[in-house]
Amino acid sequence: MKCEYCGYDGDGFEEGEFGFWCPDCQGLLYKNGKEDYSQADIILEKPVSDHRPIIQKSRLKKQLSPLRYPGGKSKMIDQLLPYIKGKKYFVEAFCGGASFGLSLLESGMIEKLILNDLDPNVYAFWDTVCNEKYEELIDKIRKYQPSRESYFLYQKRMLKASISTIDRAFYFLVINRCSFSGIQTANPKSNMEDRWLPDTLIKRIKKIHSMSNQIEVTNKNAMELIEEMYWNPDTCIFVDPPYIEKGDCLYPVKFHLHQELAELITELLRETICNDPQVCRIVDLPVYYELKTNNGNRDYRIQIGGHYMNYNTVYVGMDVHKESFTLCSCKYEDEKASHYQRTPASYKNVLRYLAFLRTIYGEDTRFVCGYEAGCLGYSLYHQLENFNVECVILAPTTMLEQRSKRRIKTDKRDAEIIARSLAQHNYSPVHIPTETDNQTKEFIRMRDDHKAELKKIKQQILSFCLRQGYQYDGSGNWTAKHVKWLRSLKPAGLYKEILDEYLLTYTILTDKLNRLDQRIEELAFKEEYKESVSKLTCFLGIKTHTALSVIVEVGDFQRFVSARKFAGYLGLVPGQHSSGDDRNGLGITKAGNTHVRRLLVESAQSYTRGKIGYKSRVLRSRQAGNSPQVINYADRANERLRRRYYKMVLKDGKKYNIAKTAIARELACFIWGMMTDNIY
Repeated sequence: MKCEYCGYDGDGFEEGEFGFWCPDCQGLLYKNGKEDYSQADIILEKPVSDHRPIIQKSRLKKQLSPLRYPGGKSKMIDQLLPYIKGKKYFVEAFCGGASFGLSLLESGMIEKLILNDLDPNVYAFWDTVCNEKYEELIDKIRKYQPSRESYFLYQKRMLKASISTIDRAFYFLVINRCSFSGIQTANPKSNMEDRWLPDTLIKRIKKIHSMSNQIEVTNKNAMELIEEMYWNPDTCIFVDPPYIEKGDCLYPVKFHLHQELAELITELLRETICNDPQVCRIVDLPVYYELKTNNGNRDYRIQIGGHYMNYNTVYVGMDVHKESFTLCSCKYEDEKASHYQRTPASYKNVLRYLAFLRTIYGEDTRFVCGYEAGCLGYSLYHQLENFNVECVILAPTTMLEQRSKRRIKTDKRDAEIIARSLAQHNYSPVHIPTETDNQTKEFIRMRDDHKAELKKIKQQILSFCLRQGYQYDGSGNWTAKHVKWLRSLKPAGLYKEILDEYLLTYTILTDKLNRLDQRIEELAFKEEYKESVSKLTCFLGIKTHTALSVIVEVGDFQRFVSARKFAGYLGLVPGQHSSGDDRNGLGITKAGNTHVRRLLVESAQSYTRGKIGYKSRVLRSRQAGNSPQVINYADRANERLRRRYYKMVLKDGKKYNIAKTAIARELACFIWGMMTDNIY
């Protein structure tokens, strides 16, 4: 016997159900002879004239799925249908919305549909639809009224591992239907009611459940499933992996997994996926590796060891200022940007610029706009998002070329650098907070501005009294006795009026701060913040104001893969300037969010005093009502940080500020653990 794949003609062939396994390459030699799997459909990276035409449009129902997905396959069922040749089983390795498989099953073309997705939310939804709990899901759909508050609440709850399958399925459906392009991490659409169609959703779910005896839902690694099902000649496998571009922030799939998937399919098919300049997909039986549509709407491709390129995407760099915007565009393969334009500062002018680019690149072109984080905040982002324009805010320090390294700086060059950074993905995007988080953040920062004004007026009052020869002999300034003493002073002439005006300002600011703090307490008891604030206040030195500030400033703690990454984001990790054998440690990097870093350094001062392991009545009252696991985690943190501070100062001889900053860094790590449920 001779292997038809690798040519091995020795001994050791092992007989299987469908044929004989080659001991050298592990290929399967079918008992009825090798089937023709070699005619791979290779599509060039740019549109060509010899695409296989649609001979006749099918009558398959294409809108059976309740889910919305970017790049969903309902529009390309007719293109894919000719590749199905009477197989009994159809496997969707990355099912997502599962529109293709559901259409085939409903039409009777297949006997069984296997829906697989490693995403726990997608799996929970399809599992619920196909089991006896689907009526509970339908009941929840009937009762739900779309709102931004519930949307963000469900978005946060989906991150928890402890929620039930039915709740996870419902939360996922709400987020999928009401978000931009069905993306789980995106903000809600402004017209949520138009996206939430309960009667239609219920009708589709009932239809799918009626076919549930022919559907198997799995939660496996796609590559393992492909390798397992490939050798069954009655099975057709459809492989439609998540997007490569932005895929790692939309789905739990990294680029190296795309490479491994391509290599697996290459090995199974015994065909080489060309490195350059072509292979966008292999569409063949029994495996479909779909990375490009025939209808010209999208052009995605993968190269083993290469980079992803989308030739239908144009990246628009925007150097934005208060008075003017400078715009330019480029594609991935372009060496330089083009179509420069300077325009008055308005999102409407950006939309006009995109309309102009469509006349050049075509109506189906995808545009991605970007600008550096700066004075405009999130306003331009939201204005463009309302018109369904993809926009990214770039963190300046992570871009392709930082400003500090530029010898010549102009608005035109800045716009080009932004466009090239977008095209080559050499940047980190700024996290976009929810509208509720952003409003709360701005309110707290406004309160902190008044706090700074109060501090300034206190200094002015003390300086004025000292210039007039008045000194307080009491134990501390700004106690009730000290304020009473200030009011009792009677300097001569106009000095008395000056002191009274100072004290009036002090009183107004004090009363305002008390009122604002009360309002912050009310905000902290809102449903979306209550649990998180309660957890954070279990730490020493963190009260409601600090806890709520950290929550709304950071937003999604899950975007940091580790506590170290979170501490680095706050700029609390030490820098380094080393070369060769020369090692030079620097101070903390001070990157990232200055506001949160300052709050944590202030909180760290609480660990510089007190007995190790001691818990005050105030701290006990803040911890009351939390789970024993949360309290135990916070107590471990409080004890460790106090012990570490005393060791650094008393034993190691570290300076006070250095030790305090080190404690702030560790406190940030403990906060990350608390907010991501890594407390065990």
